[in-house]
Amino acid sequence: MPRAAHGIKSNSTVFFICTITLLSILISSVGKTESYHPPQETLVATGDPWPPFADPNDPNFGIAPCILSKTLTSPELKIEMLFQPWARAEIAMDEGRADVLINCAKTDRREETYYFSNPYIKIKLVLIKRSNDPFVYTGLNSLSGKRIGTVYGYAYPDYFINNETIYKNPVKTISDNFKKLHANRIDLIIDDELVATKQLLNMPASYSNNFEIIPTGIDPINLHIATSRKNTSGPQIIELFNTNLKKIMDNGVYQDIMSAYQANNSSIQ
Repeated sequence: MPRAAHGIKSNSTVFFICTITLLSILISSVGKTESYHPPQETLVATGDPWPPFADPNDPNFGIAPCILSKTLTSPELKIEMLFQPWARAEIAMDEGRADVLINCAKTDRREETYYFSNPYIKIKLVLIKRSNDPFVYTGLNSLSGKRIGTVYGYAYPDYFINNETIYKNPVKTISDNFKKLHANRIDLIIDDELVATKQLLNMPASYSNNFEIIPTGIDPINLHIATSRKNTSGPQIIELFNTNLKKIMDNGVYQDIMSAYQANNSSIQ
């Protein structure tokens, strides 16, 4: 989400304020944002740190915040972003302490709870193993008996979740999974390819060389923003996002953002 941000606080939950100032990485801007006035002048968006899609340590805060600020900000409206573990983000939505959930995949359960936007990114699930592990992925059956590192609250394919021969070991973050994998406490990690690649690039080579990414061939999963069905402004927020998402897709701003993060393979066409 293109935007200028300020007001970051370095405590356990990281906030940032997105205004309508253009990001330096963008060469064009969206037209005038539709005049929508929510009950408050600030919308609180939430999600977990998941670089490069959401990254409190990135000067531009990642792909999703860039897109969000181009689709939900105006002179009258700004975004306050709350980074926290995914499970806590969903609690904040349920309790009305947040208005928008970012990077959210659809599930039957979630569709009972949230309104969903059109998709704005897609993810490609891969496996990560230890480099000295001879394991070869040949399909879901090859995961039988394996301890797979997952993340609390994340949406995985039903055929993976419902397979009782695969042992899921949830943690708070993918970083925790890498620690467990290195310590032989799990056999594999399942996560997005771009996220896994970003994690490895941020590690010292002496550490990252211990891991290897394995393609799976699993169909890409679309991600959306979501608003609570308890929020009476939810449908209007989704409509505004969808309208402006189409604008930035049409005028090239969306692709500029994706290219800046080398995330073209995660683009929605």
